[in-house]
Amino acid sequence: MTDGMIDFTVRLAREAGGILLEAYQRDHDSIGLRSTAKEAASRYDRLIDRLIVQEISKAHPRHSLLTEESGYHKAGDEWLWIVDSLDGTGNFSNHNPFFAVCIALMHRGELT
Repeated sequence: MTDGMIDFTVRLAREAGGILLEAYQRDHDSIGLRSTAKEAASRYDRLIDRLIVQEISKAHPRHSLLTEESGYHKAGDEWLWIVDSLDGTGNFSNHNPFFAVCIALMHRGELT
């Protein structure tokens, strides 16, 4: 993985994490209510998934993606991004601050 790809990945994870953190801090109504907490977390999961897929596809159109939310997006055989847009959905929905954006990259079957 090149320094440019590392920088891109870190920037993308921070952008996605910033959106989640802002939602976590301000969306107490949906996140704090048990009946709608999972629904709210899932909504943010899908929002972040779309953002990550869009940004990776734009920056690396020949790279494939495998995401927890939207599945497999085939574009090429050499590179595969593996994404969990909101790891810790239960924590997020229960207003527990232990959640993360997870992004991994494989090149020819090897984790980079």
